[in-house]
Amino acid sequence: MWQRSFLTKGELVTVSNVIYQEPENASKNLIATRFVDEFPHGIRIECEFPDGKYRRFINWPSIYVGHVKVRDSFGNEVRAIRE
Repeated sequence: MWQRSFLTKGELVTVSNVIYQEPENASKNLIATRFVDEFPHGIRIECEFPDGKYRRFINWPSIYVGHVKVRDSFGNEVRAIRE
């Protein structure tokens, strides 16, 4: 089990570019990234671009090993902690 992130639904978050298919274009065109929901195996975020929105799932192990960095609206790193 993983400890909860304590993010709130709709909260603006910052996520490393490795989650995007085209990181260079994503960083130029990204409008906002919001936290959507949390599950036992990870979190779901919504990425907003000029041409629409889409949702991505980020699993806890990816956050735990540092492959994906997630920061809350205050700039604090969201850490994956095993219970």
